[in-house]
Amino acid sequence: MMSRPYQHLVSGGGILFDGLKAVCWFVNMNSDVTNARASNISPGQLYTFVFTQDGRGGHVMNWPSNCVNAAAIDPAPNATSVQNFIGNINGAMHANVPPTGRVP
Repeated sequence: MMSRPYQHLVSGGGILFDGLKAVCWFVNMNSDVTNARASNISPGQLYTFVFTQDGRGGHVMNWPSNCVNAAAIDPAPNATSVQNFIGNINGAMHANVPPTGRVP
């Protein structure tokens, strides 16, 4: 059975997603995250973020700069948003997003 290490975190001004501690993070959104960082990201590793708003909702997540194509999380009260990324070289993570247009 495969086991993916995970961490439970509580939102705050600053938050660290450390790839040496987890590859999946569950974040209780009780406030805005204004300064997030992601470190120790490995190429080819799948990373999952799960955000759950509190009963008030409206909290925003300012993604780390190395999270490419990250989407805004759902601000509705008690909403849960899930986003997956794949690690790339130089510590970047890329989200799987639908294409925005046709390729000629």
